[in-house]
Amino acid sequence: MKEQLKTVCDLSNELYNFGLPTYYMGAGSASSHHRFFNFFNQQGIEKYQEIYFTTMSIDKILPFTNYQHNILLPKPIAEVIKKFDRNMYKSTKKDTLPQNYILILHPQKTEKEYINYYYYMSYDTFYNLSSELVTEISKWLERYGAIDINLPRLEQK
Repeated sequence: MKEQLKTVCDLSNELYNFGLPTYYMGAGSASSHHRFFNFFNQQGIEKYQEIYFTTMSIDKILPFTNYQHNILLPKPIAEVIKKFDRNMYKSTKKDTLPQNYILILHPQKTEKEYINYYYYMSYDTFYNLSSELVTEISKWLERYGAIDINLPRLEQK
């Protein structure tokens, strides 16, 4: 599990290279998340590691945010982001989440749903979708010469 956590954290650093801010923090609330990708490991939980992931952001801060309404976001990138939504599961009890799943904050949901449901995704699915997102962003940057970046290609698991 620690190796999977490290892999996802490494991947978040790759995304940071594209201007998609990633940062780590201690325990926090959904209302404090204002970036495209957020990860933090909540300490003290023995059963499973938690990485909180959110697609919530303030579209005035970052150009890659708010994919549902951002006409400047390239369609291939937006399509990958939509896959994150389609691959989420929900549970009413946090303790019932499988060990190989990560907990995901889904800010498009209402505050009431935050209280009543836990949204989660498997590590493998999360990693593969994140890798696909990195690949699509890389293609877009290379196509338009937006930035010269040397990013290693991630293999699909």
